[in-house]
Amino acid sequence: MTEATARTTYCPNGWRRYEKQCYLFSSDRVKIEEAEALCQKKNSQLFVPKSRIELDQIVKELKSLTHTPTYYWIGAIWDRTKIRRFPPKMRTYRNEPVSQWLAGTLTVWNKRIKRAIKNGQLAKFPNLKFIRMLDGIFQISNERGTAGVICQTVPLLPAPGQC
Repeated sequence: MTEATARTTYCPNGWRRYEKQCYLFSSDRVKIEEAEALCQKKNSQLFVPKSRIELDQIVKELKSLTHTPTYYWIGAIWDRTKIRRFPPKMRTYRNEPVSQWLAGTLTVWNKRIKRAIKNGQLAKFPNLKFIRMLDGIFQISNERGTAGVICQTVPLLPAPGQC
């Protein structure tokens, strides 16, 4: 994106901009399937942090918001087929690899789950795979749980004649 293009692009109403992305922090508590659908309806995708700097900025934005919920869905998935150790390998919901730094920040709600991961006893927890974020800490979540949603998209170009 050129400097001139960056000046003429914008984020939709209600979205926040950071660098070359627009972010929507939806406080509606929904299940993960609804979170994906919500982002898709807005021509965006679930947020997947690409760097520690981007994550830190999003956490800062979350802390500046006054609304609840405190948990937000993001687009990282626990890849249970490859877990042999902790932290587990992860991928995005679009089946892209996730940076190792992100997997390294993962914490688990329950020590029993962490122990089961280390021991390769994953069958005990078949429904735990999507990741929720709380102030920059990622936690494995049951798909039936609810949370807010963070969507991301690229900034939009103005319609012709609106520059």
